[in-house]
Amino acid sequence: MDIIINKKRKIKTEDAIKILKEHGTIVTKEEAQVILDLSYEFAWIAVAQQNRENSASDKTEN
Repeated sequence: MDIIINKKRKIKTEDAIKILKEHGTIVTKEEAQVILDLSYEFAWIAVAQQNRENSASDKTEN
């Protein structure tokens, strides 16, 4: 799986570890990085899908 790595990420691995620990999930730094990579990838996919849907909707309205 190709993960898009964007250096402009606002959540650091250490922050993810802290947030997950507060909710009862203990992870290593490597695991937290994988979770962040997947989260950013899912977010990118969701935004791209929404943009496609909005674009298709705009075309049918015109």
